[in-house]
Amino acid sequence: MDTAKFALILFLALALTLSTALFTACKKEEAEEEEAVEEGVAEEEVLEPEEEAEPTKFTQDETKTVGEHKVTVKTWELLAGDDKLKPSKEGNVLVLIDVEVAHAQGGVFMVASSMSFRLKGKGTKEFEPIKYKKKDAFTDGMIEPGKTAKGIVAFEVPKDIEGLVFTAGKFKYDDPSKVKFELSKETPYEEPPA
Repeated sequence: MDTAKFALILFLALALTLSTALFTACKKEEAEEEEAVEEGVAEEEVLEPEEEAEPTKFTQDETKTVGEHKVTVKTWELLAGDDKLKPSKEGNVLVLIDVEVAHAQGGVFMVASSMSFRLKGKGTKEFEPIKYKKKDAFTDGMIEPGKTAKGIVAFEVPKDIEGLVFTAGKFKYDDPSKVKFELSKETPYEEPPA
């Protein structure tokens, strides 16, 4: 056999071997990909549905009259804290109450959240509002007849507190009247449609 024919046969044998090796490698890779996809599908099928988080914001939408004033608790929220507002003690949470005080008649009156609002839990002391400086904070100050003061009043309470009762009143120095709102978790808050 001459050298050219031998080289050609050797080249063809080598090309066939390489082709077979590449074909086998490709098939193996395809099989591994299919197996991974099947495993992924199998894993997805085994995954249990995530539990829904317990709501932390509730709709109260309750109005009561105290003296010449109507007090409305619109919503309230339990908050562990965020970047700007955190409880000062570990194991505490914040309670944010969206409240309105409408002044029906008479002269101008002063409303100060630190004097007019309290929060109490079952078997706990009364809690005074904490400083809350976000743009939706309750508007303290002089309120004219026919006007409304509104916004968020914040409290810091123990995390495990139960039976929350929000008290509003003492809007006049000579009138100790107040109203109580039992904060309810019956109606989770829903964002209004856009």
